[in-house]
Amino acid sequence: MAFTLSEAEIGDLIDGLETFHRENSNLDQLLDTPALDRLRGVHRDSLLRLSRSDDLDGRSLAHVYLELKLPFHLLTGSLNHLKSELLHIEASRHRDEIDPMQLYSDLNALHDAARQQAALQYLRADASASEPLGQAQMQNRLLIRLYRDWLERVNRALLDGLDGFPLTSAADSRFTEALQYPESLLICLDLKTCDHILEQHRLIRQKAGILYAMLAVERYDNAYLAYSETRQMVNELTQLLGVLYFESQTNRIQSFFNFVQAALYLPGEKFFCVVNLRRLNHINQMYGVENGDRSLQLLDDCLSQLLEKHQSWMVYTRGIAGDFYLHCLRCDRDRVEALIDEIEACVAEQQQQRELPFPMDLMITGISLTELNELTTENMHLIVDYLSRADTADQPRVRNSREELDAMMEWIRQRYRQSIDLVQKLDRDHVEVFVQPLVELDARQQIHAFEVLGRFREQNGYISAGLFIDDIIRLGLVERFDRLVLERLTRLSDELSQLTGRLFINVSALTLEDEGYIQALQQAMQGPLAGFEIVLELTEQILLENLERVYQLHEQHGLNFAIDDFGTGFSSLQTVIELALRGGIQYLKIDGSLTNQLGSNPASEQIIRITRQMARELGLSTVVEYVETREQLQSLEAIDIDLGQGYLLGIPDPVPVWLGKLAYLRSKQLQAVEIGLTV
Repeated sequence: MAFTLSEAEIGDLIDGLETFHRENSNLDQLLDTPALDRLRGVHRDSLLRLSRSDDLDGRSLAHVYLELKLPFHLLTGSLNHLKSELLHIEASRHRDEIDPMQLYSDLNALHDAARQQAALQYLRADASASEPLGQAQMQNRLLIRLYRDWLERVNRALLDGLDGFPLTSAADSRFTEALQYPESLLICLDLKTCDHILEQHRLIRQKAGILYAMLAVERYDNAYLAYSETRQMVNELTQLLGVLYFESQTNRIQSFFNFVQAALYLPGEKFFCVVNLRRLNHINQMYGVENGDRSLQLLDDCLSQLLEKHQSWMVYTRGIAGDFYLHCLRCDRDRVEALIDEIEACVAEQQQQRELPFPMDLMITGISLTELNELTTENMHLIVDYLSRADTADQPRVRNSREELDAMMEWIRQRYRQSIDLVQKLDRDHVEVFVQPLVELDARQQIHAFEVLGRFREQNGYISAGLFIDDIIRLGLVERFDRLVLERLTRLSDELSQLTGRLFINVSALTLEDEGYIQALQQAMQGPLAGFEIVLELTEQILLENLERVYQLHEQHGLNFAIDDFGTGFSSLQTVIELALRGGIQYLKIDGSLTNQLGSNPASEQIIRITRQMARELGLSTVVEYVETREQLQSLEAIDIDLGQGYLLGIPDPVPVWLGKLAYLRSKQLQAVEIGLTV
């Protein structure tokens, strides 16, 4: 039947629609006057078209609604309202002349056609819009990339035709296969998390099947709802995957070791390998840290390329000191040997292309873990140490015999026996702190701060923790040691406050990444150590390898830093300047080897002088270590160094001893010129 509407009726319908919008969506508050006029105009045109051709023109309506960024449900609500009002008008006009059910059927057909036209426009608009899935920095991770590609295929099918719609079931999908890859298992060690991911994947593919069915029968309104739900479910899954990838990346070494331990229970052979760049320290010293970093990045890039090629059975991560760890799952020795050949070939090729000024010499060693039933984190650190020390000249690069595995485990047991005493020392009763002063090198020579040094209690005295620091790091206990030093400081806070208001505390790279330690430090600075200025000491190498972390800790927690052993890695100069300008560092502690050469090597004095000049321009204070003779002291004073540290100015001693020293000095009223701080 024909729907003939007068101008007055159309005006009444538009007014009624605007009232409906105000009561149900507050459009007058969301849109400005020109936009409201545009909306009124498209509805008027639609009603005029209805009077002429029995067509509500859902396409034009959808075009304007989309342009005004109005949701689909608001458009369908408007159509429903107009259908109801038109039904009332036509029923009143043709009372007793028309079958009400026929009238409703005709109007419903018009309304449904307009709704389907509008829904199709919304579907295509949403399919054309490119929105990132998950966290931006995780977009190229395997599982997220698979879903991004799958959703792009769905979008293309919505725009170009259903022939390309990806209808693969969840069980037969690439995603389910990839979820068994080592990289995926690494982020999904918790079985409940894996089950949840698989269930979400199954529901998404089920919803996609409904989407396809609705598209096939041209029920675009239902298809739009199914598509919206599918996108929402995909976004939720990729957000979860992004969090899992991020957590594994921020705690990459522990996550990797956890995976290696868990993989022992999986079927198939397993190999663990360590990739080392030989003579990295020599490269840093001879060619600069920047070139050392370039070589490590080259190696990382090659491993990344090979991961993409062999992702079904290999995974890798970067270690602590420029090494890399590989794990190969469900593979044999020949495949691992071939992988090592590929790594060496890639590095050789990339080295020529990137024109590194030195040859890269790799040491890659691996061992089969297939016959092991259990590994601890301490085991993993020791295996890394064992493989890093391995001499491959007379032995295979990849060891897979029972005898070779037994030899490694026996070596680990011996190291454990050697380390038992060390582990026993890592408790409150055995860790003590000594302090050593940093002295102002001016006429007054006052104590500027004290550096905190860890010691182990013995029956006959104390032992420097520095003698065991490599073992502490190797055993993965350095965070525990640094935490015990911090706890000891908090218990000595009252005594320390009588010595100084400024403490220098050494931290390792692992401790720097330990959120628990940072929280404990923050609590201490707000509690027992509230009256102290805390300066964290980092070596140049730790600074360069953890630069973003240093920025973060300074900007988020207000922590300040001193660069220890400065002066041997001048390629880091630009980084130091940038960090100083951002306010992250306050002190440069010049490497003690330069102090030892004062008077015998003019270059050492020139380096110290240049460093002092640079530090002054950056607003930094300079500290020279190992000041042991008056000749050295006089040279440093002439250079105008800010602070000195060494046995001439004060030896490390427990806090009570230093309280006694200062009390004695004050009672004697010694003059600063006598440098009376040495026992």
